[in-house]
Amino acid sequence: MQVQCNKVELSLALQELSTVVPASTMIPVLNNVMVSIKDGSLSLTSSDLEIGLTINMNCEASESITTTVPAKLFAEIIRSFPEEKIKMDFQANSVKIYGKSCEFFLNCIEPSEFPMLPKVSGKNFPLHRDLTLHSIERVLPVVLAKGEGNIAYSSILLESSANEFRFVATDGQRIVVSKFWDNADFNSLHILIPPKTFNVLSKIWPKEVSNTEFIVSDREVSFVFETKLLVSRILEADFPAYERVIPRDVSYSFKVNRNDLLNTLQRIYLIVRNSTKRVSLSLKANNLTISGQDPEKGWATETIPVIDSGGGELESIFDAKKLIDGIMGVDTEEAVFETEGPFHPLMIKEFDSDKYTYVLVSLKSP
Repeated sequence: MQVQCNKVELSLALQELSTVVPASTMIPVLNNVMVSIKDGSLSLTSSDLEIGLTINMNCEASESITTTVPAKLFAEIIRSFPEEKIKMDFQANSVKIYGKSCEFFLNCIEPSEFPMLPKVSGKNFPLHRDLTLHSIERVLPVVLAKGEGNIAYSSILLESSANEFRFVATDGQRIVVSKFWDNADFNSLHILIPPKTFNVLSKIWPKEVSNTEFIVSDREVSFVFETKLLVSRILEADFPAYERVIPRDVSYSFKVNRNDLLNTLQRIYLIVRNSTKRVSLSLKANNLTISGQDPEKGWATETIPVIDSGGGELESIFDAKKLIDGIMGVDTEEAVFETEGPFHPLMIKEFDSDKYTYVLVSLKSP
């Protein structure tokens, strides 16, 4: 069966679908993308059993067929193809991709082995592109890699109440909460989603599309676009009662220029990144001194002015990279820091805003 389609459109779709294909799997068909052609429409689907993505596009075809093609090899061939029109000849267990001077032949796998994406029906909410993707960007650095511990530490919590929507993540040493408010009524949500879902979402969400349809059922969620459908399983785990860990009473507080502190930490991180990975913060009068050392390579120290402070002098030690992650999530010109004491967690917030909270445990002296 012969098919023709646009190279650029097909190549982009395959690149996006490849983000879902698992890096390693014991199920061969998951290395493939399912290709379904019917009524002049080409539907492409990839899955890793936890999330699945379908992309639809137009094509020139007179018949119908469904098969599966090696995803990453297919994507590489189409991307490198010298012609703007892609010509393919599909059979049940093979596909030939050809042009004026080149020809590729790929073996396919029977489509009956490919997992079908569930149809998600339930609560329906509109999600705003910029607000959603920015919250995802803020919380992803905190999520542990899959398999490194508690499932809750390798997931992202979505919570809502009325028109407030929250993304929450923790790795056991820090917690991040990113909020936004919208005109929609989100009712009450409390679900755990794999971080890969949001990695894929950030890659496939078209820049010109301001909103997506977000549907929540008992076991899955889906993000619906005009030509794309992303489906994700809801994880079953107990997320920590994070609100109990966020300090309510603080004894020390200070406010500094966000970029000044971030740039200072990034410079000092060059010294400690391969050894202690620790930095010391020393608050005295109207100055904050940041220092770090590597027993073999040397040390570094830098002082920046404090805009405002309360509670007196303070000295604490933190994981440098995790501290940098927390400050990078701050959008305001000034970053606010609060703590109950030198051995208590440090809370990082935005000035005059409740949209972002980052809590990081302090470290003991070596």
